[in-house]
Amino acid sequence: MINIPLKPMFCNYFLTYKCGSTCEFCDFWRVPGFKNVKDKDNFDDIEKNLLDLKDLGVQYIDFTGGDPLLRDDLPKILSLAKNLGFITMITSDGRLYNKMSFEIADMVDYLHFSVDSNEAIEHNRIRGVDSFDAAIAGIKQAKKLKQDPIINYTVTRENIAALPDMVTMAQKLGVKLYINPVYNHFGLEGFDDMSIRYLKRYFNHKNVLVNLAVMAFVKAKGNRAGLKARCRAAQSVITITPDNCIVSPCVFHQKEKIKIEKNLKMLYNSPNVLRAKRYQGVSEKCEGCMCWPYIVPSFNYKADNYFALNLLSFGMFWMKSYKGVDVK
Repeated sequence: MINIPLKPMFCNYFLTYKCGSTCEFCDFWRVPGFKNVKDKDNFDDIEKNLLDLKDLGVQYIDFTGGDPLLRDDLPKILSLAKNLGFITMITSDGRLYNKMSFEIADMVDYLHFSVDSNEAIEHNRIRGVDSFDAAIAGIKQAKKLKQDPIINYTVTRENIAALPDMVTMAQKLGVKLYINPVYNHFGLEGFDDMSIRYLKRYFNHKNVLVNLAVMAFVKAKGNRAGLKARCRAAQSVITITPDNCIVSPCVFHQKEKIKIEKNLKMLYNSPNVLRAKRYQGVSEKCEGCMCWPYIVPSFNYKADNYFALNLLSFGMFWMKSYKGVDVK
């Protein structure tokens, strides 16, 4: 297959690893390597990094965490990003959204709310905190502000049965639903072929995003480490950590971590970072990886079946959403 030598289009900008939730499928609240990282609050550093990301050709920035809404300067960060022409994304559990909603209105292109069940008790169990009501209230508030919120539904083997009710709930709320198979962490990973076929049945539903490339990747048991690695994490995504470092090839496999002291653009092209790119997807810890913030962008960097399915999935999703099509 043909490798596509493109510049990185995406940045995963971790503004903080802190989060009030203790989700059963998340690393950040329990792993010391993340818990002990201190946020660097200097806005000047973020401003310089955003300018350099623009020069590097980055188009999409996921301001992520942890919970990025814990940053009081998030509106200022988002405003700068939009002024520079970036496409922005944040994900919220809803608990901090309402107090900041007016300040960040029109600054977020992809506003995701984490909702993992239509039942409050089950959602709160998965998230480890009472956040269901706040998430629903946040969605309704975003709608009032003429935003276009998306429900991010992390599907596990335990909550997959809620899928029909999740679709109904999203329709009643008038929002899109993103079906997000769980990362391969803590024994929650893995779907049998019947479950994968079940998820794919919703591909043609209006306002429901099922990424067929993701489904194929899950069926293939994730990334294959070694020569058959499909991950292009370091090639497709620039990762910046809360303590103002660049890491490569990804935040979960920090083969190289360097403090950003001057020019991010020069640092990204430095010998150490370039050498670290060689480890994208090939190390033992990369076996079976399904970390979608890196895998989905990776689909754009090799002209194969995953590339085609990814393109088809997003194209069909936006056609259905904006033209009102429901192909069943």
